[in-house]
Amino acid sequence: MSKFFLNTSQIKELTAPQILKDLHEVFSGSQPSDRLNHEYIHASDITSDRQKFCARDVALRNNYNIKPPELKISTSLGYTFSMGNYLQESITRNLYKKAVGGWRCGNCSSRVELGTHKELIKDCRQCTNLGQDHHYRELVIRDKNLKVSAAIDLIYNNPTINKWEIVECKSIDKDQFKELKAPLAEHRTRTKLYLKLLKHNSELTPSLMSRFNLEKAYVLYYCKGFGTKEAKKLGTVGGIFSPFKVFELNYDDLVCSEELKNIKDLRNYQQGLREELPRRLCESIVEHRACICVSKGYCFT
Repeated sequence: MSKFFLNTSQIKELTAPQILKDLHEVFSGSQPSDRLNHEYIHASDITSDRQKFCARDVALRNNYNIKPPELKISTSLGYTFSMGNYLQESITRNLYKKAVGGWRCGNCSSRVELGTHKELIKDCRQCTNLGQDHHYRELVIRDKNLKVSAAIDLIYNNPTINKWEIVECKSIDKDQFKELKAPLAEHRTRTKLYLKLLKHNSELTPSLMSRFNLEKAYVLYYCKGFGTKEAKKLGTVGGIFSPFKVFELNYDDLVCSEELKNIKDLRNYQQGLREELPRRLCESIVEHRACICVSKGYCFT
């Protein structure tokens, strides 16, 4: 019997490191971190647990045209973001029959601004690869008075109650997924804020608003792995292992009340209806929030 001997030196020669350099390059980089300088403030900035939202900071940035440094994205972080986006796209693509949003066909000009995939294919019969070339676009809701916006990850057409429901989608590490007993605080607050903004939204017609469940929303977590063993079978195909966990949230009219009040003060200040800047969050310039604030030099003078 002939023997095959592996020459490890040849492997080193054949394994070109250039592919690693290319991968590190495409998944790393930088992006502007001046979202608070835009006309609308995104709900994720209001609810972020990394840096407490400050309306005074926004006012000072606009007054003095302060541009924060670009946000550096490491290869690992960029890859993690990309994986999360891919998994979220996979969720909406596989749930296309029950996903409500903006639908567009990649083959023809057919589109639905807000509705179901079924509504799209009424005008898309000439396309042979139905479903595969159809693209989902998240619904963006806006409060025109406060100028606050939110992009809804998924609107689920729940057949059991015949209502559309807000779903915040989050990928999560397998070890963290295993220990997850409730939604993380930032995700819980943000999803409740989405529901509040939707309920008071003035852009959608009464007919469309009547199709939403305005009393409940959900946070859906999906594991970057095989999932965990559940107490009961989830279906004949799914078995007792699941990579998904979903948490129900009730409407809360008090969510982010302080932040929204400060934003109202900000808008009144910007419109000349208020002379004073919105209130300062930090008591001293040595607080952690102040130390990393790009407006601190103007805030404490």
